[in-house]
Amino acid sequence: MRRLRKNKKASILDFALIVGVAVTVLAVMSVVFFKVTDEINTKIQGQDRIPDEGKQAMGNVKGMFSGVLDNSFLFLMVGLSIGAIVLAGLVRIHPIFIAFFFIVWILIVFFCGIFSNMYQEVANNPQLITLANELTFMNTIMSKLPLLVGILGGLLCIIMYKTWRVSDFG
Repeated sequence: MRRLRKNKKASILDFALIVGVAVTVLAVMSVVFFKVTDEINTKIQGQDRIPDEGKQAMGNVKGMFSGVLDNSFLFLMVGLSIGAIVLAGLVRIHPIFIAFFFIVWILIVFFCGIFSNMYQEVANNPQLITLANELTFMNTIMSKLPLLVGILGGLLCIIMYKTWRVSDFG
């Protein structure tokens, strides 16, 4: 950690892997938390000691959980994509580095395929599949993650190398 704090340099691969891992962990944990909330709701609904207002409140929480969680995930992905596009527009890179960009881009798409498969394996678990299907945006984004990252990478490539001018590099 000390080395990371001293070395302020970062690469696109570091950023993409951190974001890919974070998004995958968030998606998997969301499905698991949704299952836990559903189980708690089932237990509360079966209790006679809990008043009707408490049962209704827990039912409302469970009902809102999927919508809020799903929409938040979509918001996160759109925000990360817009942030990456804006930051790519601020960077001036010589076109000679485009070959390195393509190599890293292919690696990132490959790792996103692994992350997508990890999520799909969890979401297709017989105990989680019905709840995971309620998270429409999350399922769609995670199942098409390599394609989305590939398209975003192509857009980033165009933006970063389109803004290059000879006068910027003397």
